[in-house]
Amino acid sequence: MRVRQGDEIAVTFENRTGQVSSIHWFGNRNANSVDGVPGLTRAPIPDNADFEYLCIAPDAETYWHHFHSRSWEQVARGLYGALIVEETTPPDVDADIMESWTEVT
Repeated sequence: MRVRQGDEIAVTFENRTGQVSSIHWFGNRNANSVDGVPGLTRAPIPDNADFEYLCIAPDAETYWHHFHSRSWEQVARGLYGALIVEETTPPDVDADIMESWTEVT
């Protein structure tokens, strides 16, 4: 997912996993009610139920999200992804420079 800083993020989670689940948004500052840690910040979403996650993207950065009930199983099934929040006014740059590092032994 890609949004601009300050945009509203609206994601409808249609849980068809066969088990309870929720989405945990790593690093993105949002309300606990949409943070997605079942039993801590919200109740898990039952199988065959839907939940709409609504929040604002306050900070430009690259984040990730994953499904948070039985994470070891759900992440292994590919239930995760990136959330890229672009700056509202990107800085002026003319090149990206990557320095090479030499290990000293």
